[in-house]
Amino acid sequence: QLRTVLEYIDQHYNENISLTQLANLANMSNQHFCRIFKSITGKRPVDYMNYLRINKAVTFLSESNLNISEVAMAVGFDDSNYFSRLFKKYQKTSPSAMRK
Repeated sequence: QLRTVLEYIDQHYNENISLTQLANLANMSNQHFCRIFKSITGKRPVDYMNYLRINKAVTFLSESNLNISEVAMAVGFDDSNYFSRLFKKYQKTSPSAMRK
């Protein structure tokens, strides 16, 4: 059941994805979906999506000339400051330092 959800997240990571959408894909209630998702992936759905988005951002930073705000938007973040904070949390460095 989660394979469909994981594939959906991977294909739509740059869009606004709600927990309800994911739970509906898995034919589960939101609460049950969150429990199952975390037991299988080790992460809450929002943490998994953020982790995926940050990993995609690393690729954008190393392979494109987009500025930090454009990279944030390309991977699904509306707020570049929030993006930068999460990027530092997951990568232990800032987006601009990663680019160098």
